[in-house]
Amino acid sequence: MKLASATSRVLRRLLFSILALTLLVSNLRLIAPVDVPANHSDVEHHLRFARGRVDDGLASQMQSYFPEGHFFTYVLYGLSWVNIGLGQSDDVTKQEALREARFALDELDSPEGRAPFSPNLSPSYGIFYVGWSNYLRAGIIALQDTPDQRELDALIENCDSTIQAMRQASSPFLTSYPGQAWPVDMYPALVSIKACDEFTDRTYQGQTYAEVIEDWLDAADQTVDPVHGLVGHRSEPYIEHPRATSQTLILRFLAELDQDRARAGYLRFREQHQSAIIGLPVIREHPFGIDEPGDVDSGPLIFGATASGTVVAMATAQANGDHALASALQQQARSGGFPIRGPGGSRYALGVLPIGDLFVIWARTSHLWFQDEQSADAGTRTVNQTVDSTVLWWWRLPIQLLSITTLAVSWLLLWPGLRRRWRSFRGFGKPHAGSIGQT
Repeated sequence: MKLASATSRVLRRLLFSILALTLLVSNLRLIAPVDVPANHSDVEHHLRFARGRVDDGLASQMQSYFPEGHFFTYVLYGLSWVNIGLGQSDDVTKQEALREARFALDELDSPEGRAPFSPNLSPSYGIFYVGWSNYLRAGIIALQDTPDQRELDALIENCDSTIQAMRQASSPFLTSYPGQAWPVDMYPALVSIKACDEFTDRTYQGQTYAEVIEDWLDAADQTVDPVHGLVGHRSEPYIEHPRATSQTLILRFLAELDQDRARAGYLRFREQHQSAIIGLPVIREHPFGIDEPGDVDSGPLIFGATASGTVVAMATAQANGDHALASALQQQARSGGFPIRGPGGSRYALGVLPIGDLFVIWARTSHLWFQDEQSADAGTRTVNQTVDSTVLWWWRLPIQLLSITTLAVSWLLLWPGLRRRWRSFRGFGKPHAGSIGQT
């Protein structure tokens, strides 16, 4: 009987200690400063975990979950390395970044990488495939002091085929799958066209690449949702209102193309999509006033908020000068995701959904690749212009109070003896029945 009681007491203390340590670490991560964007030292262990899972067949596993699972696994891994390489000055890291990004692009260019996409679209395999893969290719070239000519030729060929398709289309938004078009897929393609403008002096049929981009942006401006003032989530087979899972990406890439347009759109987006849950800043999938369910893009919605959109918003906020929100979201990712380092590297949420790790790594390391001297501070990889913060100064307080309350309740539940002592304390100073009349 005594042994059972002692074992129970040890287990209760162990459970309480684990809970206390978890809450302490989580709250410390919530207030600890972060580098925005994250540096190589911040994410190198996460990249090691990601590479291990990629080598174990993560892409095929993710493909069974959603249509672009294989593609996104490799493109996010490659883009994260490009972000790291362009933000570092040492050649060793740059060479590692170049090697890993090329590895990712080779997988995208493989038959398995192209399998979900139709070669009969214009451009071939559709704008999703061409846009994202060419964007990664642009980053690979940006990592090199002297571009590999074959890679540069491939970049130009894809840019030109995209422009040709744009000129032949009746809509600014090209298709990603037969009969299906999402405006967001155009934006990485446009950034790759900007890369052609950066890396070459070529023109396309008498028009500079910069002029092609400006004409397309003017055409896209004519399609904005009249109610929300933002580009819609879907344009074919039907038009859909703006949604956070696409809008966060649109505004991240638009900052690379036209910072004035991006800043104006970002402020509208923030008014309609930025919310809070228990004080924590989050991003709503649908604008305020629209309460619809989530889907495969957004994931399950929690009080209207999308986890994927909130993660990507780290990159969007930083690209548009909202450093306060970018920092708060990074601190949340470190606190709520509870990254744990093991022999295979660091993982978020115990590594349950590694594609989520890749989105977090890409978003945390994301910064503008091609910036005008007037709008960016070379060397810091941050945008000089800032927007007013909408993050409440007390945003951490509800979580901290909840943590303290949880700890206190757990203490009382796990230590029955404390309740007896508390009852005795409440009766402190009261005369005992047996003491009446005693001297």
